[in-house]
Amino acid sequence: MKINYQIKRSSKRKSITVKIESYTGKVTVLAPSTTPLSRIEGLINERAEWIMEKLNAVKQSNSILPKIENGASIYIAGKNYLLNIADVKRASVKGDIITLPIANPKSSLINLTKRIFLPYVQAKTQYFAQKCGFKYKSVALNKAKRKWGSCTSSGEITYSTALAFLPEDICDYVVLHELCHTIEMNHQAGFYAILARLMPDYKLRQRLLKSFSSYLSYFYED
Repeated sequence: MKINYQIKRSSKRKSITVKIESYTGKVTVLAPSTTPLSRIEGLINERAEWIMEKLNAVKQSNSILPKIENGASIYIAGKNYLLNIADVKRASVKGDIITLPIANPKSSLINLTKRIFLPYVQAKTQYFAQKCGFKYKSVALNKAKRKWGSCTSSGEITYSTALAFLPEDICDYVVLHELCHTIEMNHQAGFYAILARLMPDYKLRQRLLKSFSSYLSYFYED
């Protein structure tokens, strides 16, 4: 099967790498300005099997993406909602019905989700912090396309809003993962020792989290 890809050259790069977008499946080769085309083509051929495995994983991941359409069911922050796309000016939620404007349903859903998800994830972070003895400074949301969460050395924790659409047990994993960074600011043995003690099945949750990787780009690809 032919692999379609684009090339991005830069005089600052010293090596060649292949990047695959988690939602679109777009394949990009990042290369130094002086790299011959034959070298790039050779790399694509060498890594063809790996690239196809990644593209198949993207396809599988995309198959579980929520549909933003009238009558669709969507899971947000521990609750299932029914989507109603209507001729309205702004998004609203009443009970388990979320109404979105016809003009921009996806962006309106994201903005509404922020309001639903922030207090939810703040409460989760506080719960695990108190239960496990962590101290943190604040909780915020962002539009990260590559990271589910991050934690600064001063304890400022930020989660991707896309995390709101994931199952609760996986959300719990991300929350605890970031709280562990308030003690260990790396992913070395000490970090995973803490995580394993507090969440013995973290490896399973970690693997499941990877299956939702396309969510990060899906909600912000525009």
